[in-house]
Amino acid sequence: MLTAHLGLGPQSAQNALSQLTDAGVLEERTGLRRNRVWQHAGIIAVLDHFAQSLIRG
Repeated sequence: MLTAHLGLGPQSAQNALSQLTDAGVLEERTGLRRNRVWQHAGIIAVLDHFAQSLIRG
């Protein structure tokens, strides 16, 4: 996604993800070497809150 949407090269994208992970901004969730997924816990919490507000009406 970083390479496709931001135009980063593969190594630049990996470096950016590593820096964000090391800084505690992102967390890698899969534990795999390929096809990994990163998340930001704060964004997940905001989305969960929003989804709950939709359910409650």
